[in-house]
Amino acid sequence: MNISIQGKYGIDGMQIMRWNMPYMLGMSALVMLTLFVFERM
Repeated sequence: MNISIQGKYGIDGMQIMRWNMPYMLGMSALVMLTLFVFERM
């Protein structure tokens, strides 16, 4: 999907990665918290 966006709209791949960084960090933190909670059960 990233390749089609890059080709159609001329967006740099690094820019897409920067836009996705907050989402990736937030989801990673949520997964780690969930695993931590379920490990304690």
